[in-house]
Amino acid sequence: MAGLTIRVVSEKADGVCAECGRKLACAAGPRLVAETSAAPVCRDCGRRDAPSLVALLDLARAAQRVSRIHGSTLVPPIGALLDLARAAEDYTLSIRDRRRRVA
Repeated sequence: MAGLTIRVVSEKADGVCAECGRKLACAAGPRLVAETSAAPVCRDCGRRDAPSLVALLDLARAAQRVSRIHGSTLVPPIGALLDLARAAEDYTLSIRDRRRRVA
């Protein structure tokens, strides 16, 4: 596969992974796709080929969830905040690991 990227899609759609052919139920919002064909890529293949992009998607989803919860309460639950912190830490670690491999 040439490369992966994140694309925001406004509607949900079913498809198959561009790498392994596994069936996917893609929700609306950001998703991992192949750069050349814009076909969706599953989480497992994305984690193998572009772990920092998968971590960034996790961070975006956690932030969306916290913002939805926070809209109806004064302070989001501690579990949601911990999920957001964990996603941010995973993203930071994946970027640091990628920099080490390049250097």
